[in-house]
Amino acid sequence: MSHSAVRLADGRVLVVGGTDSLLAEIYDPATGNWATTTAMGLTHFAPGAALLSDGRVLVVGGNYGEVGNEIYDPATDKWSLAAVNPGGPHGQKPMVAPLADGRMLVIGGNYWQPSKVELYNPQADDWTVVSLDEQINGMTAAPLSGGQFLIFGNNGANTIARIFNPASGALTRAARPPLSIGPCTITPLANGSLLFINIGYYGQGANPNASIYIYDPAHNRWMYARPPAPLRQAPTATLLDSGLVLLTGGYDPPENALASAELYDPAAAIFNKLVYLPSVHQSFPYEPRAAPNYTIVLPRGPTATP
Repeated sequence: MSHSAVRLADGRVLVVGGTDSLLAEIYDPATGNWATTTAMGLTHFAPGAALLSDGRVLVVGGNYGEVGNEIYDPATDKWSLAAVNPGGPHGQKPMVAPLADGRMLVIGGNYWQPSKVELYNPQADDWTVVSLDEQINGMTAAPLSGGQFLIFGNNGANTIARIFNPASGALTRAARPPLSIGPCTITPLANGSLLFINIGYYGQGANPNASIYIYDPAHNRWMYARPPAPLRQAPTATLLDSGLVLLTGGYDPPENALASAELYDPAAAIFNKLVYLPSVHQSFPYEPRAAPNYTIVLPRGPTATP
């Protein structure tokens, strides 16, 4: 558990970190076989990881107190230490995203604590700290079209969001998010919007802010949608070729594992049927409005079809 997985350039999948945090393995879908790599040099419980432009893999952060980052080269099956980032450990599950110029954007990794934004240059093996206009706690991020990123978290009093442009280094203010900050599932939709499923994680118990939100970057606004039924803690959400989002697994609020899945139709929710949030200057929680229309398909058995 608490591992990260990265698809390699040749189609295999590298799985790193987790409970046995020095362990790394590679899955080969062509043969269905697993093979261990040479052991990592640092412990990485819940790290962030991403493929570099040259085919190597950058592994960042994770808990257990060690400050350090590593790079795996699948061509030689060797691990090497990368430069230590100046901002200190990124903690659990930082977002690591490749940029068009070959650099890596690393954001967040410490829930409920002051977070940071850093850029890693694999060619020079050095880091650049991005200066924020105010402290952002519990920060996470999601990619937007055009190479920009939505960064959101809280400043100790309110939820806040910024749009970061790695090409220029500019930070601009975005509409304030309506959701409480914590682990959530973020899924880019076909129209460029982002689907946020903010319904908690295992061990949290029932979440009073269980909700689904959509961020519309074209109009810089947040939209509200009803949560799925049943409520799901720690689900996965995957965009399908049809434009629907497959929501699978997780736990219900009493923490029973859910062996079910749902299909969410964002198009039906967005186009003229979704209820918009009131002014972003109002405090959370917002007054509920008329329920939006959306499509959910619940499984009825192994032979059922939507």
